[in-house]
Amino acid sequence: MSEAINFFDDGEAYERAIGRWSRVAGDIILDWLSLPGGLKWLDAGCGTGAFTRLVLERCAPEHISAIDPSTEQIEYAEAGQLGGPVNFHQGDAMALRFGADAFDAAIMALVIQYISDRPKAMSEFRRVVRPGGTVAAYVWEGPDAGHPHQPIFDARNSLGIHRHGPGGEIRSIAALTDLFEASGLKDVDSRVIGIQLNFDDFDDFWSSQTALAAGKDSDPDTERVKALVRERLVTGEDGPISYMARANAVRGQVPG
Repeated sequence: MSEAINFFDDGEAYERAIGRWSRVAGDIILDWLSLPGGLKWLDAGCGTGAFTRLVLERCAPEHISAIDPSTEQIEYAEAGQLGGPVNFHQGDAMALRFGADAFDAAIMALVIQYISDRPKAMSEFRRVVRPGGTVAAYVWEGPDAGHPHQPIFDARNSLGIHRHGPGGEIRSIAALTDLFEASGLKDVDSRVIGIQLNFDDFDDFWSSQTALAAGKDSDPDTERVKALVRERLVTGEDGPISYMARANAVRGQVPG
């Protein structure tokens, strides 16, 4: 995967900033996939194990292999002590260490934008997922339309500070669909997921969202960004904050 994934080596910070929202998105994705129990799953780019946990709790899998290039993320996920038929280990989506037809379903949950050679990864997924099996991915929309950190991105743009993450070219429904179809998957389908984000007040919003998105306290732009975001989000008394984030999802089947 791209070196940018190293930005998420802090599992606790990632969980604080994205985890709760990714679980809501994951629930919707699993409803959409509507796969039966007893399957062998590959969770590629498992991060903190949030999606892995959802699959374990909801899908009665025979087995889940959850991989991530970050040893720190794997350690954080293993500390969650999921138990059951789950195996976490370090791995690369572009060079999967599994035999052919090893899985019934493979998913990239909020990670495809960090894979540097996506066609290669898709070829690997086709290889390790059996004919008729499902390959799926979902990703937050880009920093100009519906990302969970959208208020921070908007403030940075207004101040001329452009620090968006990688993978903007793959976040749209069209790009995801093109990638899956070009890989030779059949019955490719896609959808948009809307998620309402809710925070108790501005401090709740800022402390969680800036765990990853707004940089460290030593960032000289932090206070300027914070002031502008507060101005835009807080009207009157500092009460609850709510806005909509969106994720784009795609799925396809490995041909027989």
